Amino acid sequence: MANYQFKFDNQTNIGGAFSGIGCMLMGILTVVAGYFIIKGLYWFLYFLTPVLLVAALIINWKVVAGFGQSLWNLLTRNPLGGLLAVGLTVVAFPFVALFIFLTALGSKKLEKLKTEMGKQMAGNVETDGEYVDYEEVKTEDATWEEVKPIEPSALPEKVERPKKQEGKRPENPYDDMFKEN
Repeated sequence: MANYQFKFDNQTNIGGAFSGIGCMLMGILTVVAGYFIIKGLYWFLYFLTPVLLVAALIINWKVVAGFGQSLWNLLTRNPLGGLLAVGLTVVAFPFVALFIFLTALGSKKLEKLKTEMGKQMAGNVETDGEYVDYEEVKTEDATWEEVKPIEPSALPEKVERPKKQEGKRPENPYDDMFKEN
């Protein structure tokens, strides 16, 4: 029986072929922990789903209608993909309800931000009845008589470019390569 020793950076690995068992066990433990976390989140959202859907309908009903419309469009355009999407929606319905709720909440915040920005752009910013501090800046318009023209000596001189030589180009040994004799 042969005794194998694996070396890494001039250090002998005592564990031999079983040295990766710890990493494999940690990987399996991570996957199992992730499964239980997702299962617990699914269970929690399962009971919270009706509340999330009603809240999404109250906040912005167009998001719920838009989600249903997108599923219907997918079914008409691509029946197999649409059936797959509907099946996934049914199986993962608590997560879909959370997605619809967060989308409705985000769209409401976005609409509020748009109206606020629209007021700012129009100059209707409310300042709680107080005046806004500002400073008048006087502008002096210069007349055309006051503007001094640029003197010709300050301009750069015109540089003449060398003209291209018309005529025969230098001989190229490849020019005659495809000519018929």
